[in-house]
Amino acid sequence: MRLYTTFTPSHRSMYTDHFLDTLPDEFEIHAVEDDDQPCPTGTFYEAGWAETCLRKVDLFLRACRECMGGTFFYSDVDVQFFGPIRDRLLLELGGHDIACQRDRDRHCSGLFVCRANDSTQRMFEAMRAEFADDDQTTLNRFIDRTNATRLSDRFFNYGQIASGRWTEGAIETPAGMLAHHANHVVGVPAKIRMMKQVRTDWESSRRESCER
Repeated sequence: MRLYTTFTPSHRSMYTDHFLDTLPDEFEIHAVEDDDQPCPTGTFYEAGWAETCLRKVDLFLRACRECMGGTFFYSDVDVQFFGPIRDRLLLELGGHDIACQRDRDRHCSGLFVCRANDSTQRMFEAMRAEFADDDQTTLNRFIDRTNATRLSDRFFNYGQIASGRWTEGAIETPAGMLAHHANHVVGVPAKIRMMKQVRTDWESSRRESCER
């Protein structure tokens, strides 16, 4: 299965040190590094953010066209993995067109598995033609044009357990977690801090389980 992702220089360390370093060897990686960074800080909704998000939609559409008749996986680079995921993604996709990570009560555009077909292509084309605000807001405007579902909470993000933004403190992750998406936290340093904390806590929990 092809995996598509994109990142700007501000997010390179997350791509190399957290995303790639934990990604299971199950995918053909198609990574786009956008050296022309429209949002200099890489921070949510600061100047240039919308342009960065629009370029993500371009990649969604490109992936769909390149994989037509097959299936692809898209993930942002502020994601880390905790074991093999390909078979689980396909199981949870089932007969649907697209299965997105759950982000509170919405579909997350930062982690999804997608069947490349006419329905999903038309959705991505509509997102491109009528883009507004950011990729996730736009995805949720048009998601009903497909047979969509949400991934289980084994594909975890902070928005599944809290209503605000994370700044510090313990994060209760689900049993059997396979992926953690560092959203609902502002700024690259805070994202990295969150990812390191989740990884450390997960490793500590595994050691404790083995010692029992």
